[in-house]
Amino acid sequence: MKVNSYQRLAEHDLYAMVTVARDVQRKMLIEVNPDMHKGNAYLKLYNAASKQKASEVARISMYEPIYIEHANVGRKAGKKDWILNSKEKREFIAFLNSVQNGYTVWQKTIIDINKELDLFEEDTMENLLPNPKYPDYLPYNLPIPDYMKL
Repeated sequence: MKVNSYQRLAEHDLYAMVTVARDVQRKMLIEVNPDMHKGNAYLKLYNAASKQKASEVARISMYEPIYIEHANVGRKAGKKDWILNSKEKREFIAFLNSVQNGYTVWQKTIIDINKELDLFEEDTMENLLPNPKYPDYLPYNLPIPDYMKL
């Protein structure tokens, strides 16, 4: 059976986002996209524990403390671009270092990004710097960038 572009788009839309973690007290939610380009991974940080309640979203690189600009996506979803202030940056870093279900949120973000790019959790945990076994994927021990420099 031949698959047309509408069927591919519909299939892609089913997996549009993966929720990595949420923190109700900090009012933060982290999501990742399954279609992120290898080597240019980023996370989405929402300013609420629920995407529907969030009014802002920050797209933040996994490799360096920079925001990722993504044309019109946030605006279509009704979310403004979120530029974190100093207090929010500290809360974000604390959130990434918090432990949920045996992993830090940072580790879980790496696992989920790689999983969405078809690298299993066990393989991600073996993918370590300085010589990653799977160089096209995020290393499990990738250090958290200095997000205070965002």
